[in-house]
Amino acid sequence: MKKILIVGAGIEQVPAIKIAKEMGHTVLVSDMSAEAPGIQYADKSYLVSTKDYEGNLKIATEENIDGIMTLCSETAIPVVAKISSKLGLPGFSERTAHAATNKGAMREAMLQQDVAMSPFVMATSLSQAIEFTQKIPPPWVVKPSDSSGQRGTTFIKDIKDIPEAFEFAVKYSNDNTALIDQFIDGPEINVTALLDNGKITFLSLSNRVTLGAPNFGIAVRHIAPVHLDSEGQKQIMDMSVKAIRAIGLENGIAYPQILMSKDGPRFVEIAVRIPGGHMREVAMHISGIDMIKTTIWQSLGIDLNSVNIKSESSYPSVSVKFITSKNIDINNETVDNITGIEEALEDPAVKTCYLRLPVGKKVPELQNSVGRFGSIIVTGNSKKETLLKTEKIFNNIKVNERPLKEYSNYNPYNKDIIEF
Repeated sequence: MKKILIVGAGIEQVPAIKIAKEMGHTVLVSDMSAEAPGIQYADKSYLVSTKDYEGNLKIATEENIDGIMTLCSETAIPVVAKISSKLGLPGFSERTAHAATNKGAMREAMLQQDVAMSPFVMATSLSQAIEFTQKIPPPWVVKPSDSSGQRGTTFIKDIKDIPEAFEFAVKYSNDNTALIDQFIDGPEINVTALLDNGKITFLSLSNRVTLGAPNFGIAVRHIAPVHLDSEGQKQIMDMSVKAIRAIGLENGIAYPQILMSKDGPRFVEIAVRIPGGHMREVAMHISGIDMIKTTIWQSLGIDLNSVNIKSESSYPSVSVKFITSKNIDINNETVDNITGIEEALEDPAVKTCYLRLPVGKKVPELQNSVGRFGSIIVTGNSKKETLLKTEKIFNNIKVNERPLKEYSNYNPYNKDIIEF
């Protein structure tokens, strides 16, 4: 039995806590919230923020841990890297962590490896932001330098909107810097990969289906297999390899996001953590490899060649559809009842179906990815099969006796991807 510290105990960390326990390890967690749902499953918990290096280092030292990890939490990545380096534990380097969480460092690393990107600027002042937008044609995307989940992100077409967008982005940035990209049209591809001593194993390529204004960039569907032919997939994987090498990741999970423009792939960003938003499930159902298990093994220094990493069932196709306030037509009412969930879960092809909407509460507005309170995950033998079943389940769910409604603001380049 080994002792592992999981930084973060939110809803997306719960599976890792449970799995680590099932694997026979002692699990410690840290989270700033005493209400964090993962606390009840851990052997021991500490009220320490995921961003608190000194606090987490104290836990790690006093508990004499064997490994440290996080998942889904962008803010915890630098903390985990710094502690593993300080204590000589398995993990990625601080340089890799910085390049994967700071968009300025990330883009500098990509430039050194000639990874194709849209024109951009890291603006530390409004004057820099305006100067860039005077030179580079619209539209633009403005986002914080070191945030995730579409927080602080704005899509704009008019230079007069730059001041408000810049201030919004800086509000969510820890270094008062905003990234401004020229927007390039095209479908987005999520890539997941496992790194083992530098060897890259691709787990999944999936379409990231997003919304347009006023919910720009929020992913509401993941669909695999991707819509690309073999040559397009090769281009995506080749760029992913370059991006992974650029940030120096040798062991762990890589999560590149790439846009396929009419001129070829363009890098968007890369993370070195198990991604949230059910991307772990997409990768697992496509590859048969659970990123949570491999991350636990690697963080504890267990050689992946000594274990069965392909322990899960795999399928040719996976569909994830999120449910948000955009799907529910009950205005300002509170939630009285939800139907259709239990019936959906009777189908073995339905891996997940839920709506986290407490009765008596109002439906939260969709402002960023946190506003995705429900999802449907379906596996199948083909894209058509999984999409058809997903729509059947979606259409059978009712809130306050009213059926869900379809998204009306998909980005236009997703049209062909979601049709069957």
